[in-house]
Amino acid sequence: LDRNKRYVESTLDVIKKITEMDPSITVNNVGEVDFIIDYHRPKSPNWVWEWIKTIFVCIICFCGASFAIMTFNNDGGVKDVFGEIYQIVMGKESSGFTILEVSYSAGLALGIIGFFNHFAKIKINTDPTPLEVEMRLYEDSISKTLIQNDGRKEQDIDIT
Repeated sequence: LDRNKRYVESTLDVIKKITEMDPSITVNNVGEVDFIIDYHRPKSPNWVWEWIKTIFVCIICFCGASFAIMTFNNDGGVKDVFGEIYQIVMGKESSGFTILEVSYSAGLALGIIGFFNHFAKIKINTDPTPLEVEMRLYEDSISKTLIQNDGRKEQDIDIT
């Protein structure tokens, strides 16, 4: 554990090391066989940066919630809401292509890229993408269904 990394380890390896240290110990594993260690080197917190991030997230949440409420209550489109906001703030009619539309489009694209954790073939970090997680859940469901259906022999009605 010398660098920031995610390690996948096995309980069997841990039990083996424990019994090497003291052969008289008996270890029984209860639960999963594999586990994950997400190691990060300790570092001192930068409180100014933490407060800046917190204030930034609060502003984004406030603006996003305000925008959602305005578009919901107006039963109008984004263009109408942006036009109203632009007119209130700038005092003149919107041309339809303002900083609001540009920042909304860029923010939407960046949000989607951040959520799905990749752009083209480039992954942003080592976490699995939401699609990879859903595919794993689907594969697990298929395996469980095949195992459950194997003993049925289609003789009874199964309502579980």
